[in-house]
Amino acid sequence: VLLRHGESTNNVLLRKITENISDSGQKEHEWMSQRTDDPALTPLGRAQAAQAAKVLARDPILNLKNNALIYTSGFLRCMQTAQPLAEALDAPVAVHPDIYEVGGVYAYGSNGEGRVGGTGMSVQDMAQHFPTYDTAALPSEGSWYTGPWETDAMSRVRCERVARWLRSPDLRSEAAGRTVVLVVHGHFISTLLSTLCGIDEDAARDVNGTLHTAESAPTRRYSVASHPVIVALHAWTCGAGASAARKFPTEGSFAPRCS
Repeated sequence: VLLRHGESTNNVLLRKITENISDSGQKEHEWMSQRTDDPALTPLGRAQAAQAAKVLARDPILNLKNNALIYTSGFLRCMQTAQPLAEALDAPVAVHPDIYEVGGVYAYGSNGEGRVGGTGMSVQDMAQHFPTYDTAALPSEGSWYTGPWETDAMSRVRCERVARWLRSPDLRSEAAGRTVVLVVHGHFISTLLSTLCGIDEDAARDVNGTLHTAESAPTRRYSVASHPVIVALHAWTCGAGASAARKFPTEGSFAPRCS
């Protein structure tokens, strides 16, 4: 199960910039000068995370209660999204070093070199705010993220590594029959599902960020761009290519819709 984080402060900022500025150069300047390397969830984002946790905890098909193993990205917004989910499912949480958003933690270089690697939380910071999370796979000192600005090509290589891990006997043994839940990011979900399904992401993506595939492909269509919280289900454990997306409404009924 792939769960996208709730709305972050950077999401709000980007919408504001996109709605009010048409010049691409000015958009980039405003975005890089105002964004934060590792944004937190907004109040709406926290509500979305809580709602997603409620839906998943009572889903009779997934049966995740006391039967899940949660891995989260090291970004703050994902670790915050994982909190209500872990409580609702009574599941352990581990911070995985490879399931972060495409681009990594990044900032604008002070010497005019463009986007460069930024600074994330340390395991000491995580222990203070998320004391039950397993951070053993992360660096013991400094930022959990130590890479540069990540290109799309670099992210695809990383997603191939994550796909191998998801299919590995080691993970199957660790999960011991439990369902693995990844709390991650929108672009990462698209790239990972493309990798798992053998889809050329660049060729299939339209200008709105929605990934389309041919009728005969493993998944016909899924979208992560326009939904603040999304769960993508992919049957990699049984070798099938079927995929589906569940979108949680921000208001009204908790019942997820499928597309």
